[in-house]
Amino acid sequence: MSCCNLASLYHDGFRYGKHMWNVELAFMMLMDNALMEISCLPRARISNVRPSTSIFHPAVALSIFLQGIIHLFVLNKGVHGANMLQSYQDGEAKKGLLIRLAQLTGATRAVSLGNMENMPTANLLGRTPFKPNHVTNVVFLLSIFQNTMISIMNHCGLPFHGSLLESKTFCLWSSMSILFVIVLALEIQPNVNKVLQLAPMNSRPFLIFILLLFAIDGILVFISDRLCVRFLNNHLWSNLGKDVEYEENSGLAADVEEKLLKSERNSNKSMIQSIVLFSIVLLTKSFMSPTTS
Repeated sequence: MSCCNLASLYHDGFRYGKHMWNVELAFMMLMDNALMEISCLPRARISNVRPSTSIFHPAVALSIFLQGIIHLFVLNKGVHGANMLQSYQDGEAKKGLLIRLAQLTGATRAVSLGNMENMPTANLLGRTPFKPNHVTNVVFLLSIFQNTMISIMNHCGLPFHGSLLESKTFCLWSSMSILFVIVLALEIQPNVNKVLQLAPMNSRPFLIFILLLFAIDGILVFISDRLCVRFLNNHLWSNLGKDVEYEENSGLAADVEEKLLKSERNSNKSMIQSIVLFSIVLLTKSFMSPTTS
């Protein structure tokens, strides 16, 4: 589906840089592998609550539908905002350097050289070389973030499968995916942005804009999924968030496994909290430093 979306966008004039799709695909594969691993592990005990037998259960179907609408809405607004910013910057660039020909020919009109020396030329197939722009930036960053949110929100988790917090691999890669897009947006490592052919994002309004898109997308898909479970699958809702019970010194294999899983959840929570704290430090440092308005 991602390939189909990119092909459709490419037909409409949208293009990725040379390495963008490879990086996005790498994150998708890493998270999918981690998600498959945790989904295939059985629970220590069978839950009294039974999972839905079909993806067309009202809670599941409506949640997926709403998540799709939210992702498309956020992406649409992101592209619209990026187009406005790109149009503004292109308009400023076209002013260029004005040379009055009156000094040579007596004419009164002015000619704008602008960035004529940087204008791309078409190749043998009639396609102009890729030029970094804000639209590509937004689509690339949002695609990685939204793929991460899709993996997180659509995992059944407890009480049927392993919790995401019980998989260090998934917690690590999902956190790294979100941290990666934040680092790119903040341009912490300009050389990485340059290799990925991202347009400069040294505008504070654009930075606030892209961070708001991340926040809105993540919050809305979480709320929509929980509301669907709350009103359409109340039996499952009553069991969400409950700690798995086990006897401390029973000696049973199931209790020993639950104890180990609880320790793993606590360890992964600490890791995620550290990454969140690190992200907050980066954001604070970025907003405190002088940037181009």
